Amino acid sequence: SLTIRTGCSSSMIALNEACMAIAKGDCKAAIVGGTSLLLSPSTLASLSEQGILSPDGSSNTFSSNANGYARGEAIVAIYVKSLDSAVRDGNPIRAIVSGTATNFNGKTPTMSMPSALAQEAVIRQAYNIAGISEIERTGMFECHGTGTAAGDPIEADAIAAVFGDHGIHISSIKPNESENQSFAALWTSAFQHTPTIRRGKFFFDRRWNWR
Repeated sequence: SLTIRTGCSSSMIALNEACMAIAKGDCKAAIVGGTSLLLSPSTLASLSEQGILSPDGSSNTFSSNANGYARGEAIVAIYVKSLDSAVRDGNPIRAIVSGTATNFNGKTPTMSMPSALAQEAVIRQAYNIAGISEIERTGMFECHGTGTAAGDPIEADAIAAVFGDHGIHISSIKPNESENQSFAALWTSAFQHTPTIRRGKFFFDRRWNWR
């Protein structure tokens, strides 16, 4: 077993590691999980003092009201195995992971500030690994979207650099369910958007305000 601590990307990094291990034959299947439990007020107090948390207790992603994010709690886990094995064993298949990719920001003005260039690079790398050349056929892109004045524009710039010529719908579950830290990526991709995509719909940001 592995314990991975990379902040909000922890569960997605874990999924990437599991997919690589299965592809290489290191294991036949894997349980990938993530958890976020607020067991002490000290973390929230520290984040609040730094002005990172939203004073109104919500994440206003891509909104003119963006003023920080809200924290949430949950535990999530999924079972992954190769597609051939799942078909052979008659398992219910909820989604297929076509490709995963990871990288790092490199030098940025602050430790918590992302890099648009690095995010653009990892998006393109994921599509390349998945063997998808027609990226313009992508209908929706789920964003990290914490709802900060610094992070949201950087992420939007990266997405625009990849899909800007063709246009794309962007979404973030955080205004509806808060910032869930280490399990956020897995919860969003596996438990939120998998069923919505199957229904041909995606979440509406109930807190978005363009003014």
